Amino acid sequence: MATESRLAELARAEREADVRAEAELARMYREFRAAGERTRIRAVMARSGEARALRLEWLRARNLRVLVPVLIGFGVWSTTGVQQGAARLMDVHADSPVWWTLWGLEALLIGAVCWIIVCRARLAASGGALARQAEKVGFGCLFTSIVLNLVAAVPAATLRRCRSGRSPARCSRMRSARSVRQ
Repeated sequence: MATESRLAELARAEREADVRAEAELARMYREFRAAGERTRIRAVMARSGEARALRLEWLRARNLRVLVPVLIGFGVWSTTGVQQGAARLMDVHADSPVWWTLWGLEALLIGAVCWIIVCRARLAASGGALARQAEKVGFGCLFTSIVLNLVAAVPAATLRRCRSGRSPARCSRMRSARSVRQ
């Protein structure tokens, strides 16, 4: 009898353990199913058009907050080069009003480029696109700024030509030969 009661006790304990294990397993299945459903819904939402649009809008706003100040910083840095290059090409000096007006040229060029960048971002945010001609104007402004900075960096003698159209080096040799003869 003791053996039978012991066997019955063991069987009952096994059944209770099985019930607890099944209950724990059912709880785990429910948890994992709910977590899987949440993950699936999150993945579907991340692939949705609205989520992509929100991520793109965040990226555009971040780019504007970072890139426009960098562009303005470069504009401030290159203002003297653009002014000197334009003044050299136009052969104007500090006593001319044009020389003073040329200080605003780089601000105008960089302002146009910034305006084009901001407009492109705003249009893209609302589903539009910037005209190709506007992008060409922006690149033209940047190219003009670069060329004028390069003109300012080149020594003045290389930009001048003799009246006869000869190279500056040959003109200076001719001038020095004339001064020796006199």
